Amino acid sequence: MKIKLAYLISSINSGILNRSFSVEVPYSSLNYEVLNLLLRQNLISSFSFKSGKFEVILRYYQGRGVIKKLNLISKLKRYIYMNKSKLRNKTRSGNISGFYILSTPNGLTTHFESLNLEDNLGGEVLLKVIL
Repeated sequence: MKIKLAYLISSINSGILNRSFSVEVPYSSLNYEVLNLLLRQNLISSFSFKSGKFEVILRYYQGRGVIKKLNLISKLKRYIYMNKSKLRNKTRSGNISGFYILSTPNGLTTHFESLNLEDNLGGEVLLKVIL
């Protein structure tokens, strides 16, 4: 499952560096949720399912990709978890050039959305989106 997520990250990063209009990534339910979150945050134009793969239409602004880079945080044998207080400390540093995508019991959320929820939700930090 994480291997397909790593492939999604490398495909999007390569597509942005090459200034490609679209990239293809393998299908998985986790990839679907990540792409849906990126679409809700208005970081990709759209994505569609074609012949067993997702076709992701990348978004550009003034010739540059809206997403500068995606970094995989949790890896196969090294899971990184953050609770609400750690997330709050990351936000206070003043060095906010993006956001984290967390896997919580309520589904995938950004760390900003997680901080705004009333229950103390943290979760596994899947990746960092650098804007």
